[in-house]
Amino acid sequence: MVRTLGVMISATLGAITAMVVAAVAAPRQWEEAGGVIAPPLVQQALRTEGEVARGGGFALAEHGAAALSLRGNAGAWSMPLRFRAGECVALLAGSEGRVRVQQAAIQGEFRARDVIAHDAMAVGGNGGGVLAHVQWCEREAVTRVAVVSGEAVISGSRLAAQHTLRWAVYRGPWATVGGPAGLTRGRLRAESLEALGDDLSVQLAERVLPRARRREVEIPITHGAARLLPADAETYAALIRVSVANGNPQVNPRVDPTVIPGAPWTTGLPVNFASVRASVGVDLSPAIHDPVTDLGLNDHRRVLAVVHRGRLGDACTGVALVRSRFGYRPQVQAIQGDGTARDLPERENVAFDEQCPVQGPTVYLAPLRDHDRWTLHLLRRSTP
Repeated sequence: MVRTLGVMISATLGAITAMVVAAVAAPRQWEEAGGVIAPPLVQQALRTEGEVARGGGFALAEHGAAALSLRGNAGAWSMPLRFRAGECVALLAGSEGRVRVQQAAIQGEFRARDVIAHDAMAVGGNGGGVLAHVQWCEREAVTRVAVVSGEAVISGSRLAAQHTLRWAVYRGPWATVGGPAGLTRGRLRAESLEALGDDLSVQLAERVLPRARRREVEIPITHGAARLLPADAETYAALIRVSVANGNPQVNPRVDPTVIPGAPWTTGLPVNFASVRASVGVDLSPAIHDPVTDLGLNDHRRVLAVVHRGRLGDACTGVALVRSRFGYRPQVQAIQGDGTARDLPERENVAFDEQCPVQGPTVYLAPLRDHDRWTLHLLRRSTP
């Protein structure tokens, strides 16, 4: 995903997800100047990244000069960082002289202040330049800690102490910045994002899935049950065909039978499924289980939904699947026709399927470890 204010790469790395953004990549001119970072380089980087912050809804609140506490060739500097309720903060830091800033972070108040913690809420690197820039938001008034780490430009230099750290703090209201969905600098920790609330995923989805493209209704997908659209024997039979249950040839995947107002495609499945099961004509297991499929070699996946996009009011209705967890990729695959799985294109936490023509029902899959809530949206055709 490319933004005008930076390059953001979404990725899930174990417990940490998120948004790795390139910071200022000023030329490495100090390598040609005896390992000294000249003040004009840092000032230019502060101005450039300051414009990035202002463009994102922040305003300069305070700035200053300091020095890192060095141990050998490396060290850190920290200060308390107070957030008002519903406020976002951007921290910029660069060093003049013989020390180069490596990272800037915003982390918990009770973490060590001479090192960037593994569970810092947000960490920003220097992007190969002279400045690090990190951003974070808080819903409630709270005190965090700003930590900046650095190292000598030339390893082993006895002159590393000759440096000046220049820092600046920009602040902006949550609504103006757009909350975490509007941040453009920093690697944001997934668990910290989740603590801020589920509506972040909604905000993020609306950035890439405008209401003008969606039909009015959204259809929920709960964990442990597959959604069928339209809810009838054809889509149910497709679910049966892909289902597995601990190697048992008899399967009985759970289906969500709830009817969504305004979505006629969710009707047609009686609560006991008696008529639909009879029409499918298969010997079902007496025990109902979560809808799961195997792509081969025990590559098990969660079944989110089975949708016949050619029978939803259009010859090729588009589908968008929105994952409720902020900062995590959707990672949705689709099985259609010959049974080959294909990865769906995605933006932020939304996966899209607008491939045409439609060949029967499409089965949508997520990783088996995914226990999140999802919503399914039917899309209007894009206008040329």
